[in-house]
Amino acid sequence: MTFSASKVVSDAWYKSGFIPSDASVDGSSMALGLDELKLLISGIDLDGGAQPFTVNTTVNLVGGQEDYDIEGLVEIISLSYTDGNIRYRLKPTSADAYESNPKIEDLSTFPDRYYARRIPPQTVNGVLQSNGMRISFYPVPNKSYVLNITGKFAQPEITMTTDLSALFPPWMIDYFILGTAMRICEYYDMDCPQRIVSRFNSLQSKIKSLGFEAGERKKFLSTGDTYASLRRMELFGMSRGTQ
Repeated sequence: MTFSASKVVSDAWYKSGFIPSDASVDGSSMALGLDELKLLISGIDLDGGAQPFTVNTTVNLVGGQEDYDIEGLVEIISLSYTDGNIRYRLKPTSADAYESNPKIEDLSTFPDRYYARRIPPQTVNGVLQSNGMRISFYPVPNKSYVLNITGKFAQPEITMTTDLSALFPPWMIDYFILGTAMRICEYYDMDCPQRIVSRFNSLQSKIKSLGFEAGERKKFLSTGDTYASLRRMELFGMSRGTQ
């Protein structure tokens, strides 16, 4: 069954009790519900550990370039780069160690470490990019390499016509309906039905349980995970290596 964002929003209004299930939801209410749905989804992105989908993608490293902005990247699980048919692991380092430890400036050779930090949305060539992470490498790459990223990425921009069932398993659709209903109740300073709150809390615990600690990551819903990862790569243009 296809669940567009508009259906999630209308179902949320019905669950909230503000609108009878046999009535239609007007345009202004739909717009409010979509805003609340976006805020709910952005809350998942904010906590990288709660973002359930792991993506493997590649980026082209360029000789002499230290910094790379990766759009939509929320959490790094592992980084490595490929030189020919050999893959090398990159070790993470802290901001203090990266910026303050003694090192040879402008050293250009095989990189062995990286420093990553979240960055706000930026405008590139007149187009607003979603927030992501900036990754810096030391030593600076001395030539082109293929960077292999395993991590979690933010959700694509949600519109009324976005097919959420193509991105999420069915139980997360239920989570979005219930969560949006709760946010609508909160917007109007009204108590949400307890059955809605209880089901939402149960699903929220399930989502958070998928954010395994580093080194304990596990596959979940292998078919759905693979499909969602491919869809996310398409939506972010990551099916090809990009700088």
